[in-house]
Amino acid sequence: MAASSVITARPGARADRGLIARTAARTAPRGPGLAPVVALPIRTTAVATTTSPAPALRLVPAPRRAVVGRARPLVLLTAAVLLLAVLFGSARVVLADPVMPVAAGHVVLEPGETLWDVAVRSAPNGVDPREQLDALRRLNGFGPGALDAWTVVLIPAS
Repeated sequence: MAASSVITARPGARADRGLIARTAARTAPRGPGLAPVVALPIRTTAVATTTSPAPALRLVPAPRRAVVGRARPLVLLTAAVLLLAVLFGSARVVLADPVMPVAAGHVVLEPGETLWDVAVRSAPNGVDPREQLDALRRLNGFGPGALDAWTVVLIPAS
């Protein structure tokens, strides 16, 4: 229950208390965070003094805004950062390996044969077999694991 404000008329006001109450209720400020206004009629008779204290106004916190309103900038910032990360990540991949190796031929692995054996046999003169092995892995998309027999291996052109 929201707290209410009490608007009293000034001393010597007109006797038409209903009009004062309606005017006060109509002209009171309204909006989010403001309490509703209750106008009380003016008593023309003297009020007996009592020993009990007058009731105090109770403060009630204003309604909270939705969390969505505060989270929107954070969501937009996160989306922008992720978009930039994807763009820079893909640009780095494109710039890191601008020349895709071209296949000059292929070899089928026999049982017991390894990619190292193919790299030693297919390495051009003056090329280290380790560099040829790396080129074979890049061209064919092989990982560091072993290969199965009868796997077709593309040989890179020098």
